[in-house]
Amino acid sequence: MLLPALVALGGAAAVGRFHRRLPPRTATWLLTSLTIACGLALLWATATVLSGYLAGQPVTENLFGWCSHLAHQREHVPTIAGLAAGALLVVMVTGVVRSIRRYRRLCTEGGQPLEVLASAEPIAVTLPGRRPRVLISTGLLACLDHRQRQVVYAHELAHARLRHHRFLLAGDIVVSAIPFLRPLAGPLSHAIERWADEEAVSVVGDRRVVATAIARAAIAVTAHADGTLGMATGSVAERVRALLAPRPRYVVDRAWSSIGCLAVALTVGASSIQLHHLFTFTQHLC
Repeated sequence: MLLPALVALGGAAAVGRFHRRLPPRTATWLLTSLTIACGLALLWATATVLSGYLAGQPVTENLFGWCSHLAHQREHVPTIAGLAAGALLVVMVTGVVRSIRRYRRLCTEGGQPLEVLASAEPIAVTLPGRRPRVLISTGLLACLDHRQRQVVYAHELAHARLRHHRFLLAGDIVVSAIPFLRPLAGPLSHAIERWADEEAVSVVGDRRVVATAIARAAIAVTAHADGTLGMATGSVAERVRALLAPRPRYVVDRAWSSIGCLAVALTVGASSIQLHHLFTFTQHLC
């Protein structure tokens, strides 16, 4: 029963190790899909174990009308496993609620898409919402020259235009529900920032200028709240190296992308198997 969940975790770990060799957009979609599939696989596994345990309990059997012929199967789900599954499910639900609350506190629904704040504090951040807002302070702009300012604008506006906060929200919900999946959050954030970096390159047209702007902005920008996107998010040193290094050949990208898609397929399949187990079990209920 837990094997599909372990397969899902293995697929996520594999992509997490080589995601930097993928194009940023591809890596973002793959990592988001893997994170969600891992979360669902573990959710279905937990729900299946808990359902099997509750089906064998006399109190629950009478309360929910479980089929009596399932009562003899309670030995297949030990008490400790059933209680652990119940506790884990509570932790998952609590984590999801906290993540959604954090997101709602950060959401913005009004104002200009791009706002320059009259503040000496260096700020560059994109707030999530149905209409994302980009906030950049005069304190940050004073640290950059004209072309570097263009990079900051292009980078943050790419976050807003491409709705990168949705990928970030999906990942945050899963890792908040299942804390030991948190190692996937770093690679996902890195891939999102690399995607915005490449969008800035397409606007400015000079990879070295973009790399320099990111480095200078990251040094100046004040750390911002979790759940937002900005110039200082992700591994800045690795992002700068990626911009200064020769671009990988398309054949290599295609090969790694194929491996990533295979990992996603295995992970989604593992999640589907867990869901099938849960449906199969509930079909036996009265």
